[in-house]
Amino acid sequence: MRLSNKVVGWIVSGLAVVVLAFGLGCDGGGGGGSSTPNANQPVSFTPGNDVTVTSKVIGQTGGTIETGSSGTPIDGVQVQFPAGALQADTNVSLEYNTGTLTPNEGTYAGVAFVLNTGAVTQFEQPVTITVPFSDTTKVPVPYYIDSTGKLHPMQLIKIDRAAKTFTFQTFHASFFTWIFGFTVDALGIGDESTGYLPGEDGFQVINNGSVYNREGECLGMTSFSLWYFMEKKSTKGNFYPKYMNIVGTDSLGNSLRGQDIIATRAFISISQQWNSYYSNIVDDQLALSQEDRYASIINILQNTCNPVLIYLYHTDRSNRGAHSVLAYAFNNLSGWLSIYDPNLPGQEETIVYDKSAKTFNAYSGYDGIVYSGDGSLHLTESYQNILDDADANFQGSGNATINVTSHTNGQQVTERNITLSGNIQSGEVLVTNLKVFVGSTPFSVSVGEDGAFSLTVSLESGINHLQFVTQGYYYIGEGENRRLILGPVSNNMDTVDFTINLDLPTAAILITLTWDTNDTDVDLYVIDPTGDYSCYYHMITADGGELDHDVITGYGPEHWTLMTTDTVRYDQPYKVRLHYYSDHGNGPTNYTVSIKLYEGTSREQEYWYRGNLAVSNPYNDAPNDSGADWVDIANITLAQVQTASCVLKAIQASNSDIEVTIPVLPKRQRIRIKNGF
Repeated sequence: MRLSNKVVGWIVSGLAVVVLAFGLGCDGGGGGGSSTPNANQPVSFTPGNDVTVTSKVIGQTGGTIETGSSGTPIDGVQVQFPAGALQADTNVSLEYNTGTLTPNEGTYAGVAFVLNTGAVTQFEQPVTITVPFSDTTKVPVPYYIDSTGKLHPMQLIKIDRAAKTFTFQTFHASFFTWIFGFTVDALGIGDESTGYLPGEDGFQVINNGSVYNREGECLGMTSFSLWYFMEKKSTKGNFYPKYMNIVGTDSLGNSLRGQDIIATRAFISISQQWNSYYSNIVDDQLALSQEDRYASIINILQNTCNPVLIYLYHTDRSNRGAHSVLAYAFNNLSGWLSIYDPNLPGQEETIVYDKSAKTFNAYSGYDGIVYSGDGSLHLTESYQNILDDADANFQGSGNATINVTSHTNGQQVTERNITLSGNIQSGEVLVTNLKVFVGSTPFSVSVGEDGAFSLTVSLESGINHLQFVTQGYYYIGEGENRRLILGPVSNNMDTVDFTINLDLPTAAILITLTWDTNDTDVDLYVIDPTGDYSCYYHMITADGGELDHDVITGYGPEHWTLMTTDTVRYDQPYKVRLHYYSDHGNGPTNYTVSIKLYEGTSREQEYWYRGNLAVSNPYNDAPNDSGADWVDIANITLAQVQTASCVLKAIQASNSDIEVTIPVLPKRQRIRIKNGF
């Protein structure tokens, strides 16, 4: 069985997407809670052999693959990939595994279904799996099987007893199975607990929200509390009393405790995709009876021995309010679920299921109650990373803390292009982007979850003033105006005048190119008056004009420099062009070109050009090529002696051909150089 090759525990994608996975027993949970635990042990899957039934290539536009009727244990299973779930053509294989498990409650389906997509382990959109079943008196409960064989509930969205099918959704490829649970009347009487206690394992701070999430952070608090209980309690102790020291203030001057920041970071992480996804889940789950929902929750508590995330909403959908709590114990005789409610820290609250009416009683005004399948949830920042920052006391600040390790304030350098590197410790908001302004020129780089950054910037002769701008995702507005943005995040460098002194002869011409779409490739071309040129495959002209480097993954910068110590051809035109080499499937990009002349002198002038490139073509990259993938920026004519006329003549290039005197490499050779093979 290839469990280790599928989704294992917490999996991070290129966008830092993570799948929640929990898996400890009822006998005290993560750390041995003081409540009376369930005598059961968590169900564990014993793997057998994998058998492939069918396969199909599915691409970005989506598609459906089915097992058909071939006499296998997974006959009739259908998997639907929506558009955008896969980013490239992918071989999708439907398989099954002959392993076994013995449930604490319900009947095992007898097989594990394997969704195998090779190296692709997560999907950008939810993938829908529909499974046939025959005994419609039972409640089918789907599970994800992790690498250790433990079960985690998947998001059940529909039971169609007339068609004898049930449907669940997943954001990842893995092993799945289903257990057919008993209906409420057939369930045994019990008073059972996972060992979780709000006064030991919940947040001590109340769910008041934050300046970034004014409507509350309950989903982040309940899911983080659950993760900590399962993964960390046994080694780090109870969460409730921890991280209560004040580490800083927010933008309104309110004191922030460590738990406040954890709640904010966790909520932003889990809600970015889940908020837009869950409204669809609630609509779909209206097809599930409340008896099905209650029976599913009991089945999950008994078979995983883990607490269950519960989503509360108003069935009157004109009321947008929603809430998240955590069910950790139940008594089927009385029909109650013990819950942790982050609005009521430390208290043991109850949701009641009326067994005679087969409906839930409203809780705190919410009459819609469903479970959240933690095997389907997404994170954009791992909870381990948040905990690591909390253990570091968030650097004693609610703001981001930038540590530049490559250079010191006031340092003198002799290279125009320097690489700034260091680390950013996030505060209330995870920093995902860093922008450094050198004067008025911006240079950007994405920042990983670990906070490490490395960014090449271009300096000007003399003293350069650097401004550091950190950005992250968070929410602004309330109600219908609430939206997620990539916005500025305060940092410790906001009021620091960080300078770098460049000791280098000045430039007669300094051209800087940047663009705003990640993982795209725009190229800067400069053709000098002799017809010689600089570009990614021919970077230095005979006169000394030089393109510094070729950025192929987005943003830039790329620079072209002609120093005053080089051969400067006054009163003759230098032609500046851009070529969109490849969008790598990421679409159009906006470019910015700055042209600085007579750097560091009284004659210094700077000109800016902005526009959009929507078409890319890697096979159309000779200096004199044309087409929608090209744009002519300017013709530059330097005046050796300043006159009353304009020093820079910036005009649209004529349609006349430029004579290129340096041989142009064959296109195939240029592409090989570009791609590094």
